[in-house]
Amino acid sequence: MYEKSYMHRDTVTHVLTTPTDFIITGSADGHLKFWKKQEVGIEFVKHYRSHVGAVDGLAASHDGALCVSISHDRTVKVYDVVGFDMIMMLKLPYTPGVAEWVFKKGDAASKLAVSDLNSPAVYIYDVSTGSEEPIATLTTLHTSPVVVMKFNAAVDTVISSDTKGKAWLR
Repeated sequence: MYEKSYMHRDTVTHVLTTPTDFIITGSADGHLKFWKKQEVGIEFVKHYRSHVGAVDGLAASHDGALCVSISHDRTVKVYDVVGFDMIMMLKLPYTPGVAEWVFKKGDAASKLAVSDLNSPAVYIYDVSTGSEEPIATLTTLHTSPVVVMKFNAAVDTVISSDTKGKAWLR
């Protein structure tokens, strides 16, 4: 019997599940894989060579429709999860630290927050426009690089924290 392995060839660094029944995995060699949850087991769906370096961050929107991956190669890749298609790529003038979707159902903009690994800046992009230009730049919220951001759609709030432990709520 012939079998094919869809495993990653390098260390898996990120695992993400979505409300749309997908599992997305990222690895140290920059590969991203989409898996669809079935009644029994999972089915391999799509493979991307997403980044030149490691996948350094992975986040899904609260509704599971969008996924973002970031890397120290200074790129951000945005995926339509249900269609398992890459829909946008941002080439950044800075190295991304963390990324988080910051929009709720019904918002006109699909906003994505991306922090700068080497400064306290956080950039907000509207992915629905396809523009590489941020719609907002937040430079005074933190005094050191942001290391974590999480969005709670139910209360339309983002919490972030930097390397000095300063937390911020929006």
